[in-house]
Amino acid sequence: MAEDQPRQELFPGLRAGIEALSAQRASPAAGSALAMTGALAVSLLIKLARLTPPQAVADHAALLAGLIAARNRLTELAEADASAIEGWLRTHRLPDHDPARQTAWRALAESPLEGAELCHSARLMAQPLLRLGRASALPDGQVGDQLLAACQRAFGVLVRANLAAIPDDQWAQSAQI
Repeated sequence: MAEDQPRQELFPGLRAGIEALSAQRASPAAGSALAMTGALAVSLLIKLARLTPPQAVADHAALLAGLIAARNRLTELAEADASAIEGWLRTHRLPDHDPARQTAWRALAESPLEGAELCHSARLMAQPLLRLGRASALPDGQVGDQLLAACQRAFGVLVRANLAAIPDDQWAQSAQI
């Protein structure tokens, strides 16, 4: 690439996502940030998988496919969490027993609960790679694993906060992390 050519943006849309997170409005918020971070973390594990010879790890293709699915779902979850907050904002003035408000509360709690589960399952899936993966790419995988561990814990913080605020105590008890 010639020096006078503008450098192509490596992560199109990332700057807009960061700006949206830091805007002075309720949505997107922490759940979206965690989902995006989780997707980036799984991307590092995918990199490790792609750089590791398939014969080095049992069921390499299935493992790679599972990680890609987790990354894609975490990416979708960033939008779903923002939508859940917006749904809650539309219903927050309704009475607690109103079905629309109950649905909005549940959606608000389900998004980080799914995020925590996705982080946990991706970490479990990646264990063979972290033991047997290509040595030169192991640091990427290890960082991905550490980021997922942090995201999993942080999603738990959101789950507990959201469940504590749900008026339907029976449903909240069944959804504990």
